[in-house]
Amino acid sequence: MPIVLVDFLSAAPGSECFFTKSYVTWKDSGGWQAQSVDQFLDEDAGTRLIRAIPPTAASEDGARSIVTPDGSLRLGIIHSGAECGSGAPEDGYLLLGLRNGQWSPLWHSTKDERTRFGHRRIAFAGQGIDSLHLTGDSWLRHDAQRRLFHESNSGPHRHFEQTWLRTGDSYELADEKALPSAYNTLVEFEYALSTGDRVSAERLVVNSGLVDTAVSLGLNEIPLAERWYGYCPENYVDGSPYIILINDLTGGNGVATRSGVQLAIAHATEDPLISAVDACRYYYDNSGTHCD
Repeated sequence: MPIVLVDFLSAAPGSECFFTKSYVTWKDSGGWQAQSVDQFLDEDAGTRLIRAIPPTAASEDGARSIVTPDGSLRLGIIHSGAECGSGAPEDGYLLLGLRNGQWSPLWHSTKDERTRFGHRRIAFAGQGIDSLHLTGDSWLRHDAQRRLFHESNSGPHRHFEQTWLRTGDSYELADEKALPSAYNTLVEFEYALSTGDRVSAERLVVNSGLVDTAVSLGLNEIPLAERWYGYCPENYVDGSPYIILINDLTGGNGVATRSGVQLAIAHATEDPLISAVDACRYYYDNSGTHCD
Protein backbone atom coordinates (compact mmCIF):
# COMPACT_ATOMS: atom_id res chain seq x y z
CA MET A 1 0.00 0.00 0.00
CA PRO A 2 1.50 3.39 -0.98
CA ILE A 3 1.96 5.72 2.03
CA VAL A 4 3.10 9.35 1.84
CA LEU A 5 3.85 11.63 4.79
CA VAL A 6 2.98 15.30 4.28
CA ASP A 7 3.95 18.39 6.28
CA PHE A 8 2.43 21.80 5.64
CA LEU A 9 4.81 24.44 7.01
CA SER A 10 4.06 28.03 7.88
CA ALA A 11 5.99 30.76 9.65
CA ALA A 12 5.16 34.25 10.85
CA PRO A 13 6.99 37.03 8.96
CA GLY A 14 10.42 37.60 10.48
CA SER A 15 10.19 34.50 12.66
CA GLU A 16 12.90 31.86 12.80
CA CYS A 17 10.34 29.24 13.82
CA PHE A 18 7.84 27.41 11.67
CA PHE A 19 4.72 25.41 12.46
CA THR A 20 3.45 22.31 10.76
CA LYS A 21 0.27 20.43 10.05
CA SER A 22 1.24 16.81 9.59
CA TYR A 23 -0.69 14.14 7.69
CA VAL A 24 -0.44 10.52 6.70
CA THR A 25 -1.82 9.92 3.21
CA TRP A 26 -2.33 6.45 1.76
CA LYS A 27 -4.03 4.74 -1.16
CA ASP A 28 -6.56 2.00 -0.56
CA SER A 29 -9.36 0.47 -2.64
CA GLY A 30 -11.33 3.70 -2.34
CA GLY A 31 -8.49 5.92 -3.60
CA TRP A 32 -6.21 8.29 -1.74
CA GLN A 33 -7.02 8.98 1.92
CA ALA A 34 -5.55 11.51 4.36
CA GLN A 35 -5.51 11.76 8.15
CA SER A 36 -3.92 14.31 10.47
CA VAL A 37 -1.49 12.91 13.05
CA ASP A 38 -1.18 16.12 15.06
CA GLN A 39 -3.44 14.75 17.79
CA PHE A 40 -1.06 11.81 18.27
CA LEU A 41 2.01 14.02 18.73
CA ASP A 42 0.70 15.67 21.91
CA GLU A 43 2.94 18.59 22.91
CA ASP A 44 5.09 18.00 19.82
CA ALA A 45 2.24 18.87 17.43
CA GLY A 46 2.61 22.09 15.50
CA THR A 47 6.34 22.48 16.00
CA ARG A 48 7.43 19.08 14.78
CA LEU A 49 8.45 17.60 11.46
CA ILE A 50 7.37 14.06 10.68
CA ARG A 51 10.53 13.37 8.74
CA ALA A 52 13.41 13.81 11.16
CA ILE A 53 16.46 13.39 8.95
CA PRO A 54 19.38 15.82 9.36
CA PRO A 55 21.16 16.83 6.13
CA THR A 56 24.20 14.75 7.07
CA ALA A 57 22.07 11.58 7.15
CA ALA A 58 19.86 12.11 4.13
CA SER A 59 20.03 8.43 3.19
CA GLU A 60 18.34 7.34 6.41
CA ASP A 61 14.66 6.48 6.59
CA GLY A 62 12.32 8.76 8.50
CA ALA A 63 9.42 6.27 8.37
CA ARG A 64 8.88 2.59 7.64
CA SER A 65 5.82 0.35 7.35
CA ILE A 66 5.36 -3.38 7.81
CA VAL A 67 2.54 -5.91 7.49
CA THR A 68 2.17 -8.08 10.61
CA PRO A 69 1.53 -11.84 10.41
CA ASP A 70 -2.19 -11.26 10.89
CA GLY A 71 -2.26 -8.87 7.94
CA SER A 72 -2.40 -5.63 9.93
CA LEU A 73 -0.45 -2.56 8.79
CA ARG A 74 2.00 -0.81 11.11
CA LEU A 75 3.69 2.52 10.42
CA GLY A 76 6.73 3.73 12.39
CA ILE A 77 7.46 7.47 12.12
CA ILE A 78 10.50 9.35 13.43
CA HIS A 79 9.46 12.94 14.07
CA SER A 80 11.54 15.89 15.18
CA GLY A 81 11.38 19.42 16.51
CA ALA A 82 11.53 22.52 14.36
CA GLU A 83 14.99 24.02 13.88
CA CYS A 84 14.39 27.26 15.75
CA GLY A 85 15.00 28.84 19.11
CA SER A 86 17.83 26.96 20.78
CA GLY A 87 18.50 24.89 17.67
CA ALA A 88 18.29 21.69 19.70
CA PRO A 89 15.64 19.47 18.11
CA GLU A 90 14.76 16.19 19.79
CA ASP A 91 13.54 13.22 17.79
CA GLY A 92 10.54 11.22 18.86
CA TYR A 93 9.14 7.95 17.53
CA LEU A 94 5.48 7.17 16.88
CA LEU A 95 4.08 3.73 16.04
CA LEU A 96 0.70 3.76 14.28
CA GLY A 97 -1.70 0.96 13.35
CA LEU A 98 -4.34 1.04 10.60
CA ARG A 99 -7.75 -0.38 11.45
CA ASN A 100 -11.08 0.18 9.71
CA GLY A 101 -9.62 2.92 7.55
CA GLN A 102 -8.19 4.96 10.46
CA TRP A 103 -4.73 5.25 11.96
CA SER A 104 -4.43 5.04 15.73
CA PRO A 105 -1.38 5.46 18.03
CA LEU A 106 0.10 2.30 19.52
CA TRP A 107 3.34 3.55 21.11
CA HIS A 108 5.03 6.94 21.46
CA SER A 109 8.62 7.22 22.68
CA THR A 110 8.02 10.50 24.46
CA LYS A 111 5.63 8.74 26.86
CA ASP A 112 8.57 6.83 28.36
CA GLU A 113 10.80 8.87 30.69
CA ARG A 114 13.75 6.65 29.85
CA THR A 115 13.95 8.29 26.41
CA ARG A 116 14.29 11.76 27.94
CA PHE A 117 17.56 13.22 26.65
CA GLY A 118 18.76 16.50 25.22
CA HIS A 119 19.64 16.61 21.50
CA ARG A 120 17.96 13.23 21.07
CA ARG A 121 18.30 11.41 17.74
CA ILE A 122 16.50 8.22 16.74
CA ALA A 123 17.19 5.92 13.79
CA PHE A 124 15.96 2.53 12.65
CA ALA A 125 18.46 -0.26 13.31
CA GLY A 126 18.47 -3.10 10.81
CA GLN A 127 15.52 -3.92 8.60
CA GLY A 128 11.90 -3.08 9.31
CA ILE A 129 10.77 -1.42 12.53
CA ASP A 130 11.82 -4.04 15.09
CA SER A 131 14.80 -2.11 16.46
CA LEU A 132 15.49 1.55 17.21
CA HIS A 133 18.82 3.20 17.97
CA LEU A 134 18.58 6.28 20.19
CA THR A 135 21.36 8.72 21.09
CA GLY A 136 21.18 11.76 23.32
CA ASP A 137 22.85 13.67 26.11
CA SER A 138 22.29 14.54 29.75
CA TRP A 139 20.96 18.06 29.22
CA LEU A 140 17.34 16.97 29.76
CA ARG A 141 18.18 13.77 31.61
CA HIS A 142 16.43 13.14 34.94
CA ASP A 143 18.82 10.64 36.52
CA ALA A 144 20.47 11.18 39.90
CA GLN A 145 23.80 12.30 38.42
CA ARG A 146 22.11 15.10 36.47
CA ARG A 147 21.47 16.97 39.74
CA LEU A 148 25.19 17.50 40.41
CA PHE A 149 26.14 20.21 37.92
CA HIS A 150 24.49 22.97 35.94
CA GLU A 151 24.32 22.12 32.23
CA SER A 152 23.46 24.33 29.29
CA ASN A 153 22.46 23.62 25.71
CA SER A 154 26.04 24.00 24.49
CA GLY A 155 27.47 21.55 27.04
CA PRO A 156 29.41 19.84 28.29
CA HIS A 157 27.14 16.79 28.57
CA ARG A 158 27.30 13.08 29.17
CA HIS A 159 26.34 11.15 26.03
CA PHE A 160 24.23 8.00 25.89
CA GLU A 161 23.18 5.27 23.47
CA GLN A 162 20.07 3.10 23.75
CA THR A 163 18.63 0.16 21.83
CA TRP A 164 14.86 -0.36 21.83
CA LEU A 165 13.24 -3.59 20.56
CA ARG A 166 9.66 -4.01 19.40
CA THR A 167 7.48 -6.39 21.37
CA GLY A 168 4.10 -6.58 19.67
CA ASP A 169 2.76 -3.05 19.48
CA SER A 170 5.21 -1.44 21.91
CA TYR A 171 8.95 -1.16 22.47
CA GLU A 172 11.14 -2.20 25.37
CA LEU A 173 14.55 -0.83 26.36
CA ALA A 174 17.06 -3.59 25.60
CA ASP A 175 20.35 -1.78 26.27
CA GLU A 176 21.67 1.56 27.50
CA LYS A 177 25.20 2.80 28.00
CA ALA A 178 26.98 6.04 28.77
CA LEU A 179 29.77 6.80 26.30
CA PRO A 180 33.25 7.32 27.76
CA SER A 181 34.30 10.96 28.01
CA ALA A 182 36.19 13.24 30.38
CA TYR A 183 32.97 14.89 31.49
CA ASN A 184 31.28 11.54 32.14
CA THR A 185 34.25 10.56 34.34
CA LEU A 186 33.99 13.89 36.18
CA VAL A 187 30.26 13.41 36.88
CA GLU A 188 30.56 9.76 37.90
CA PHE A 189 33.48 10.58 40.21
CA GLU A 190 31.64 13.42 41.91
CA TYR A 191 28.49 11.32 42.24
CA ALA A 192 30.46 8.49 43.88
CA LEU A 193 32.04 10.95 46.33
CA SER A 194 28.70 12.60 47.14
CA THR A 195 27.03 9.27 47.86
CA GLY A 196 29.91 7.82 49.88
CA ASP A 197 30.73 5.16 47.28
CA ARG A 198 34.52 5.02 47.60
CA VAL A 199 34.84 1.78 45.62
CA SER A 200 33.31 3.39 42.52
CA ALA A 201 35.34 6.58 43.02
CA GLU A 202 38.60 4.60 43.09
CA ARG A 203 37.77 3.04 39.72
CA LEU A 204 37.83 6.52 38.17
CA VAL A 205 41.30 7.66 39.32
CA VAL A 206 44.83 6.58 38.47
CA ASN A 207 45.61 6.06 42.17
CA SER A 208 43.40 5.81 45.23
CA GLY A 209 45.15 8.67 47.02
CA LEU A 210 43.36 11.10 44.70
CA VAL A 211 40.08 10.12 46.34
CA ASP A 212 41.45 11.24 49.71
CA THR A 213 42.62 14.52 48.15
CA ALA A 214 39.20 15.14 46.64
CA VAL A 215 37.50 14.49 49.98
CA SER A 216 39.91 16.83 51.78
CA LEU A 217 38.93 19.57 49.31
CA GLY A 218 35.22 19.08 50.02
CA LEU A 219 34.16 17.35 46.81
CA ASN A 220 32.16 14.85 48.85
CA GLU A 221 29.96 17.66 50.16
CA ILE A 222 28.10 18.80 47.04
CA PRO A 223 24.38 18.78 47.90
CA LEU A 224 22.79 16.70 45.14
CA ALA A 225 20.03 19.24 44.58
CA GLU A 226 22.20 22.38 44.67
CA ARG A 227 24.07 21.98 41.38
CA TRP A 228 27.60 23.30 41.38
CA TYR A 229 29.48 24.17 38.21
CA GLY A 230 31.68 21.61 36.49
CA TYR A 231 33.19 22.39 33.12
CA CYS A 232 36.26 22.45 30.93
CA PRO A 233 37.66 25.97 30.45
CA GLU A 234 39.11 25.37 26.97
CA ASN A 235 35.88 25.22 24.99
CA TYR A 236 34.86 21.99 26.70
CA VAL A 237 37.43 19.92 24.79
CA ASP A 238 38.11 16.49 26.26
CA GLY A 239 41.66 16.33 27.53
CA SER A 240 41.67 19.84 28.98
CA PRO A 241 41.64 20.26 32.77
CA TYR A 242 38.17 20.20 34.29
CA ILE A 243 37.23 22.58 37.06
CA ILE A 244 34.56 22.21 39.73
CA LEU A 245 33.38 25.53 41.13
CA ILE A 246 32.03 25.70 44.66
CA ASN A 247 29.07 27.99 45.36
CA ASP A 248 30.90 30.58 47.48
CA LEU A 249 31.01 33.55 45.11
CA THR A 250 32.79 36.58 46.61
CA GLY A 251 34.41 39.77 45.34
CA GLY A 252 33.69 43.22 43.99
CA ASN A 253 35.08 46.06 41.89
CA GLY A 254 34.94 44.01 38.73
CA VAL A 255 36.64 40.97 40.22
CA ALA A 256 34.70 37.92 41.43
CA THR A 257 36.15 34.68 42.73
CA ARG A 258 35.03 31.21 43.72
CA SER A 259 36.77 28.31 45.37
CA GLY A 260 37.63 25.72 42.79
CA VAL A 261 39.11 22.28 42.29
CA GLN A 262 41.00 21.49 39.11
CA LEU A 263 41.07 17.89 37.86
CA ALA A 264 43.37 16.57 35.15
CA ILE A 265 41.97 13.78 32.98
CA ALA A 266 44.19 11.04 31.53
CA HIS A 267 43.15 9.19 28.37
CA ALA A 268 45.52 6.23 28.58
CA THR A 269 42.59 3.80 28.77
CA GLU A 270 39.22 3.58 27.01
CA ASP A 271 37.58 5.18 30.02
CA PRO A 272 39.26 8.51 30.89
CA LEU A 273 40.65 8.56 34.43
CA ILE A 274 41.34 11.41 36.83
CA SER A 275 45.12 11.82 37.15
CA ALA A 276 45.42 14.91 39.41
CA VAL A 277 43.23 16.83 41.87
CA ASP A 278 44.34 20.30 43.01
CA ALA A 279 42.74 23.24 44.80
CA CYS A 280 42.62 26.56 42.98
CA ARG A 281 40.95 29.95 43.17
CA TYR A 282 38.75 30.75 40.17
CA TYR A 283 38.75 34.38 39.04
CA TYR A 284 36.36 36.43 36.91
CA ASP A 285 38.24 39.64 36.09
CA ASN A 286 39.36 41.90 33.25
CA SER A 287 41.64 39.18 31.85
CA GLY A 288 38.75 36.72 31.59
CA THR A 289 38.27 33.59 33.65
CA HIS A 290 41.16 31.59 35.05
CA CYS A 291 41.97 29.19 37.87
CA ASP A 292 45.16 29.93 39.84
